[in-house]
Amino acid sequence: MRILVTGGTGFIGKRLITQFRENNYKFVVLTRKKFKKKNFIYLDKNLKDASKKILRFKPTTIVHLATNFQKNHNLDKIPDMIEGNISFGSKILELLKDKIKLFININSAYTSVNGKSYDPKDFYSSTKYGFEVILNYFNKYYNFKVVNLLLADTYGPNDKRIKLINILLKKNKSLKINNPNDEVNYTYIDDVIEALNLAVNHKWKKKWNNFSIFSNESIKIGNLIKKIEKIKKNRINFIGNKKIKKNFKFKPRYKKLINWKNKTSLEKGISLCLKSNI
Repeated sequence: MRILVTGGTGFIGKRLITQFRENNYKFVVLTRKKFKKKNFIYLDKNLKDASKKILRFKPTTIVHLATNFQKNHNLDKIPDMIEGNISFGSKILELLKDKIKLFININSAYTSVNGKSYDPKDFYSSTKYGFEVILNYFNKYYNFKVVNLLLADTYGPNDKRIKLINILLKKNKSLKINNPNDEVNYTYIDDVIEALNLAVNHKWKKKWNNFSIFSNESIKIGNLIKKIEKIKKNRINFIGNKKIKKNFKFKPRYKKLINWKNKTSLEKGISLCLKSNI
């Protein structure tokens, strides 16, 4: 097994390649940052030089973590979101379509808010679904297997991303929360890495496989704040929008990844995050 990782310098990616090193896997990481390190391939603008190195490595498995997440979109952000979430993955597929055996696509749980069909929460989720459709096309005409993993929100120690849970863990000033009754679902980073490792090693029989990665604890934002307050022993002041009447409920489109379950409770995960910041 020879693994190509995209998005390997992000929060999840860094943890995953650490796991790969510990397991002595053969892998390379595609990156837009120049690293003088083994296992890293720099992505030049037109992929000309990178393509040669990728083909020379001869990957059999792709773990596609690369993403351009934006909470909101506008005219300036849309081109980069399309490039990061649709075009980049499409180029990798075109390059390796007849050479790989397995493509693991890290997708968004929020491509569906009704839990049954395509029903995106935001423009970002729409772009993630757009790539899913393109991946389906390549999978139909070429002989490789796909694990399409819909991932809910993730968290863990030393997470620098601008995520609600990270803001709540660090900030004590007054916050504006759109709707405290909206549900969120957070999966601890160690559990996420275990799931990805399982996906890489499982002997998949079907050509296309849909699964989700999410925890057992969907929780309203208001109750999440109370839980963090209890653990931190600090009050978090927030202002909710009373005009919003519709509440978002977390409804995963697919069942959990086969043979996997999250082990870290939200309470334990929050405590681990707080200890890492002391």
